[in-house]
Amino acid sequence: MDWSDSPETIRRRQVRVATGMVGLSLTVTSQQALSILRAHASATSTTLDDLDDDLADDIVQRRFDVEELGSGTAS
Repeated sequence: MDWSDSPETIRRRQVRVATGMVGLSLTVTSQQALSILRAHASATSTTLDDLDDDLADDIVQRRFDVEELGSGTAS
């Protein structure tokens, strides 16, 4: 198996794509978008790594409304 096909790499790729989608949707920087994802993970008693499998994939597949993450976010 090539390193680029490892489960960790695939999960991290999903987080990066989700971060970009959150940033574009909420008109925030990539750093702010990643902080929003981390805050959501913390608020749901999980880690960003665990979030990879669920929320990041839901964001990328458009099954989760990113605007829900932005409530209370100042742009």
